[in-house]
Parts: sequence; C-alpha cells; structure tokens
Amino acid sequence: MLMARSMAVKTIATIVGEHDTRIWRIVHHYVDQARAKEDYPAVTSSGIGSYFVNAQLSCDKFHVMQIINNAVDEVRRQEQKERPELKKTGISG
Repeated sequence: MLMARSMAVKTIATIVGEHDTRIWRIVHHYVDQARAKEDYPAVTSSGIGSYFVNAQLSCDKFHVMQIINNAVDEVRRQEQKERPELKKTGISG
C-alpha cells in the first residue's frame, strides 16, 4: 500500500511480478476497509461555500448528452416491453 501511494499500479505489478488486476483488488480491499472505519457524526454541513466562494456550477456537453442518451434508451426499453412491434424496427431497437 505504501507503493500505491506514490506509484502507478502497473509499475507496482511489474516490480512485484503480479498482474495489475490483482494489485487493484488488493488496493480496493484496503481502501474499502479504511472507508468502513470512517465516522463523521459531527459533520453537519459542507464547507465548500466557505472555501470556494467564487466556485460556479458547470457541466460539459458530453455528460449532458450521456444523461439524455441513457434516458432515451431507458424509455425505448420500456416501450419495447409494452409494444413488441417496436422491436427490431431500427427506430427503437
């Protein structure tokens, strides 16, 4: 885990002679363990407004289109369940 703090997982895998997916599993295991021990009962509100007073909400075109496309796909799937004649028409399938 000390190596993972300052090196790429692929580099660690090469050094220790393991596949990088195994290193990732180990990293995720210990990160999950650490997060399970976290406790924030005293936190009552976010400090973002205090520390980032000039911050503005922004979004990019890619993520907006991704959300729209996912919503359209979900509607298409629902319509195909209710109306089987729409399957494989090229419009909804």
